Amino acid sequence: AAMPALYRAELLYMLARQEPDAERKGDADFTEGCARTAHLELCRLRGDNHADTLSCLATLAVLLGKQGKIVEARECFVKCCEGRAATLGRDHVDMLRIQEEFAGFLIEQQEHDAARSLLLDCLQGEDSVAALRGREFTVQRSTGALECAELL
Repeated sequence: AAMPALYRAELLYMLARQEPDAERKGDADFTEGCARTAHLELCRLRGDNHADTLSCLATLAVLLGKQGKIVEARECFVKCCEGRAATLGRDHVDMLRIQEEFAGFLIEQQEHDAARSLLLDCLQGEDSVAALRGREFTVQRSTGALECAELL
């Protein structure tokens, strides 16, 4: 019997979340392929803005960024942020997590002002601050590092 499409998509997504290590460097293309296929299938089966679809898109964005596919990674991050904002709201913890991940990506690209703006946007509302549990984010231009320190 054929594997149900949704089960197949979820299985591919789980495979995509297994990051290649030093022993499996050649698996990066395989992992990316799993993420792309899972995302397309989840879009078809659950819709573009379903939580699982957006989580898969976030995984794809991270994978693409690590492979140096900067333009595609940025597009995926933006789509994911837009989708999560539309479906979950700006203050939802999943929305804040993807913004934090996107800000880290921007810092790696030496886009410190954009990262700072994104992180400040995370901290705009009371719900955002509560969801982040009092974490304070700072972007240091000299090192390009994203620091996260617990507030007292």
